[in-house]
Amino acid sequence: MPSLSPSFTGYNLATAVKSVFRKYARFSGRATLSEFWYWTLGQTVIFILLWMLSLAFMLNLFIFNDPQQMPPSRVFNHVLAGESPVLLWALSTLLPSLAVGCRRLHDTNKSGALLLLNLIPLAGPILLIILFCEDSQRGTNQYGPSEKYPEGSDRAGLIPPGRIPPP
Repeated sequence: MPSLSPSFTGYNLATAVKSVFRKYARFSGRATLSEFWYWTLGQTVIFILLWMLSLAFMLNLFIFNDPQQMPPSRVFNHVLAGESPVLLWALSTLLPSLAVGCRRLHDTNKSGALLLLNLIPLAGPILLIILFCEDSQRGTNQYGPSEKYPEGSDRAGLIPPGRIPPP
């Protein structure tokens, strides 16, 4: 079993977010499991925080004002203002999210076009999650060298951290 590259230490939340923003719209190359999933974790946390902020903003409108007495345009403006941070974040991170997803598929030696599976209701996203969970392909593939398992890292007898040796 190939060992992990001694120079590869993986990603944490901060380094994954920096890496994804540094490669903002780069669809070529590869992204490791940790880079992809820490990016997804960061995105989820930020969306939840922005959603809670927008919910508080909109509840403020309805608690301190009677919506029945307000003109519809004012209600619409408050709702739009409340949802704006969520929409702006979603739009500003759409390209990096697609790019890191594509690079994650490349890391497992699959085409980034498989992101189109998201268009299939229910089954598509489930299939993509399964594909995103696969381990990196060792060595170099058609999309570039592996950050986790680079060429020449195969040393007999060494077991990657966290792996249980076969009996």
